[in-house]
Amino acid sequence: MDLTLKQELRQKQVLSQQLKQSLLILQLSALDLEAHLNEELEINPLLEREQEVVLPSRISGDLSFIRAHQPTMADQLRTQLYQQPAPERTLVIADYLINYLDDNGFLDLAMDDPRLKHLSQSSLSEAIELIQSLEPTGIGARNLGECLYLQLKKQQPIPDHYKTLLLEDLNELAKGNLHRLMDKYDLERQELMELLEAMSGLDPRPGAALSPVEPEYIIPDLTIHSVDPLEIELSPHSFPSLRYNHSYDAYMKDADSRDFLKEKQSRAKLILYALEQRATTMRRIIRVLVDLQPDFFTPSKALHILNRQDVADELELHNSTVSRAVKDKYFLWENQVYPMAIFFPKGVKRRDGTGISSPIIQREMLKLIEDEPPGAPLSDQRIKELLEQRGLQIARRTVTKYRRQLGISRANLRRRSL
Repeated sequence: MDLTLKQELRQKQVLSQQLKQSLLILQLSALDLEAHLNEELEINPLLEREQEVVLPSRISGDLSFIRAHQPTMADQLRTQLYQQPAPERTLVIADYLINYLDDNGFLDLAMDDPRLKHLSQSSLSEAIELIQSLEPTGIGARNLGECLYLQLKKQQPIPDHYKTLLLEDLNELAKGNLHRLMDKYDLERQELMELLEAMSGLDPRPGAALSPVEPEYIIPDLTIHSVDPLEIELSPHSFPSLRYNHSYDAYMKDADSRDFLKEKQSRAKLILYALEQRATTMRRIIRVLVDLQPDFFTPSKALHILNRQDVADELELHNSTVSRAVKDKYFLWENQVYPMAIFFPKGVKRRDGTGISSPIIQREMLKLIEDEPPGAPLSDQRIKELLEQRGLQIARRTVTKYRRQLGISRANLRRRSL
């Protein structure tokens, strides 16, 4: 085996501990930062919170959060259940089966499940039918096909073979294999199209309407009081005030505690520096954002295309620093909380090279679709062409994506007879 000595020059970037800590602190949300600092305060005696000073609030409106009890889906269904004129045995079985409804409201229990072996098929069927009579319609279905069938049946009389189609061939319908279904069920294409149109308004997750919504608490990182002149108030939750605890300075000369305190001292200084940098960076970024998106602070709330690199160039920062700074951060403006990411809308360019944001394009699409002839709805390709006539260069696949985001059906499903 030949041994050779090779000299190689490599460039490697090593982040200092100070920079690593600053980047970590910068990207944390207000709640995550609170948790992170609580851990630091527990293990580092050289860090302490500054005494809180309660200042008069400049925020009007009720921002108090009181979490009220919310009944579960099972609670709400049982309230309905015991108002039904059904035999007591059926009510008891239905009450038992409610325990096996998943979050979507589907009965997640096979009929041959060992837990049901003591119940007759007729008793089970009566109890399931009773649950399926409750609101919202579709509750208690064994699968998605049955859920959709229950909702369709309540809306209008439908042929029996539609039930078989939904229970056995829902996937084929979803894939668009219409010719196969037309042959199998002896249906006309128009019948299938009408079925698809009727299904587009159904709820595939009826249980979600009864599920309690977990409250999501958003703490704004800063408040913008005015933009001319610019007045910014940093939230104490997102920018807490810590300080160095000098009570242990006398122990630095003690040999037994010196190494421990030196390490904690270094750590404390890193944290304090990182918090200071977090506040400075956020102030700089929000000032640039206010300058670059002035129309947002007007009644129009208009936004221009802007990316994080634009802000980074303006501040001579790295793109990743701006991304970390705005990630999971929120600001309060006129008593409404907005994500910082709202300042960076995606969009397309006009022919003249200027940008236009996605919300504006979607509003233009909505106007076109609202004005389309009922018997000849606009295809995605036609919408693309009409937008181009208005000077908006946009790909057809982008039109399709925006249409889906708006919850608008395909052109063939929007067709209406005159």
